[in-house]
Amino acid sequence: MLVTEHDMMVSKGTDCGANAAIRAKRAVCTDRALHSGARYSQAIVTGDWVHVAGQVPVDPVTKQPLGGSIYEQSLAVLGYIEAILAEAGCTMDDVVKMNCYLTDLAQFAEMNRAFASYFREPYPARVTVGVQLIGFDVEMDCVARIGCGQGGETK
Repeated sequence: MLVTEHDMMVSKGTDCGANAAIRAKRAVCTDRALHSGARYSQAIVTGDWVHVAGQVPVDPVTKQPLGGSIYEQSLAVLGYIEAILAEAGCTMDDVVKMNCYLTDLAQFAEMNRAFASYFREPYPARVTVGVQLIGFDVEMDCVARIGCGQGGETK
């Protein structure tokens, strides 16, 4: 294994400056999206990457499931993701990867219709899987890179 001078500085706790800032992480929290109180962050920013935790169609104020169609639930979830990303300093255009979880894959077209109202080309990479969820029918999480939307450079 090759050990660099930088690796030795990190192991001694002397790494500072730009390298430390790139590795630092900060939590993102907004009251415009659900936070259940469990031990997780709505999102974590590290460098120019934003990792958004799974969002579900639950009202952030009342903590009650929103119900409705997959389309309506998906719109709510995407709205929560958009609010979290805004708090982190980016937009839906910066999303590079989406993970979508549906209780009924036969409802994919309705989820995809909601997805189309939030994203434009180039669309983020995406995976959609069938899962068992309790109290709602859709969950989504994502990864974004601040400033990369519209094919631009990162900040």
